[in-house]
This record gives sequence, structure tokens and C-alpha cells, in this order.
Amino acid sequence: NNGRQQLALALESKIQVLQKSFLEEIGSDMETEVNEAFTSVSKTMASTTLRGVFPEEERMVSKDGLITIYVLMAMDPATFNQSFLDELKSKPKVYERFRASQAYDELKSEMESYEAQE
Repeated sequence: NNGRQQLALALESKIQVLQKSFLEEIGSDMETEVNEAFTSVSKTMASTTLRGVFPEEERMVSKDGLITIYVLMAMDPATFNQSFLDELKSKPKVYERFRASQAYDELKSEMESYEAQE
């Protein structure tokens, strides 16, 4: 379950961050005291449906009486690509930027091939 959570966070996450800082100087020129405090809180949330995710490899490690289990989760590339394209199409502006960058990459590749021939 934790592997799926981490994968969902990698694919789609909303991050909220709260930072507060405080600096205070107390005293006279000869005996100055500086008090400083910094607080940082963050929360990450994900909401996505994972399709085509499966456990690829499992390993159990025992050290100092503590057992840790590792599970490598994998995703079928075709499923990921289709999900990615579906997500982009549901957000037209993001999809438009993606297509523009894809066209730019194709043009750059063509230019590099052309320059290599000279």
C-alpha cells in the first residue's frame, strides 16, 4: 500500500507549505541578544487512480531484530503513457504546451541531423 501511495504522490501531488520566521533583537549595543525561530510545516496529498501497477520485486531484510520489507512497484509503460495522455487531454492548456514541446523536440532533432550531414 505504501508503494502505491508513493507512486501516486510521484504522479500527482498537491503540496501545501507553511513557513514562519521570527527574528528579534533585545538589549543595548554592548549586550545584544538575538532570538530567532523558524517553523516549517508541509503537507502533501494525492488523489489519483492507479491502473496497471503491480509488485515487481520483494525483499525482506532483518537487522538488529528489526524486519524491514521492501517492495518494488512497477507500472506497465503502455498503461502509464495512455494515462498520461488522457490526463493531458483533460487539461487542454497543459496538453497544448506538451504538444508544443514535442514539436520543438522533433524540430531540434531534425536540425541536429541536418547539421551532422554538413
